[in-house]
Amino acid sequence: MTKYYLHIGLHKTGTKLLQHKFFKYLDSKEIFYNPEKLVQLICDLIKAEDEDVERVLHLIREEKVRLEKNNTHKKILISREIMSGNLLNFYQDSFEYHKRLKLAFSDANILLCLRFQYDWIISCYKESVKLHHYQSLEDFLNFKKKDQFIKVDYLKLDFVKYIKNLYNLFSIEKVNIIFYENLKLNK
Repeated sequence: MTKYYLHIGLHKTGTKLLQHKFFKYLDSKEIFYNPEKLVQLICDLIKAEDEDVERVLHLIREEKVRLEKNNTHKKILISREIMSGNLLNFYQDSFEYHKRLKLAFSDANILLCLRFQYDWIISCYKESVKLHHYQSLEDFLNFKKKDQFIKVDYLKLDFVKYIKNLYNLFSIEKVNIIFYENLKLNK
């Protein structure tokens, strides 16, 4: 039976470093990294309207059977930040995304990367500016509670709840947490 490993991010926590400097160099005979069709189906699952979720789950099950039948890999690693939720609303949608992932990969191992929150928020702000959402940091964090395109609410940012939700869905034994700062220190 194939074991699935889902690296869900978070955004701005060294995902690109892991993807480009580590994951792609894993032994391809042992670990199938980011199988293209399955990765696309996961993206479809995350973005699906509620009425389409079952259809996408069916397609994922079919693809998993095909992969297990045609490949000798005992492990499949999927790394996509979209699985963590929406960065620009500080992951208020993450629990729904994770429930969908649990339906598709009931026994998956989860790899979650976290970062010191202050540095993480600054990095997220810089990313929003890079995406042409020009505003002050104060506006980005919505201190004045005004209506704006990006609706982050730093008061709803709750990493403990985020982690507990993953533990409840996948089990504490299946959720592995690493820290951006450790990646940076030990490249």
